[in-house]
Amino acid sequence: TYGKYGRLYNWLGTEVVDTVLSNDTRLHTLGWHVPTKADYETLMDNGSGDMEAFGAKLKYLNGWRYDYNGNDELGFSALPTGTYSAYDREPDAPGMRTQFWTMTRRENQTNRAYNFEVSYYTPVPLVISNEYLVKFMFIRLVRTVS
Repeated sequence: TYGKYGRLYNWLGTEVVDTVLSNDTRLHTLGWHVPTKADYETLMDNGSGDMEAFGAKLKYLNGWRYDYNGNDELGFSALPTGTYSAYDREPDAPGMRTQFWTMTRRENQTNRAYNFEVSYYTPVPLVISNEYLVKFMFIRLVRTVS
């Protein structure tokens, strides 16, 4: 999986990555970090209300089930990885969706955190939901530009 899609992390692994980024002077100075729920909400707010068209701008050009491929206009290149349970690293529903951790834990439930999901489903291909911290997902780094 690492070669095509990258590395899978449970949420605690994501927390370690964010800490390393914060402590690495060079990376921290450049503004790289694991996104928060608010970062993904800002991304979705830029969709101008048409989530189906905006989802296509985030999705990679091929590999999505039922020809719901994207145009990758924004260069986000979301690949249709499928989802991964806490118990194994075999994908469920490859070609249908992908999930990225945020650094935001769910309020009043310390065993869950928010994630950003890109899906082939229409008309709402973008969702912010929450999952248990032990589940495996990918992370996407973002850069704060000042």
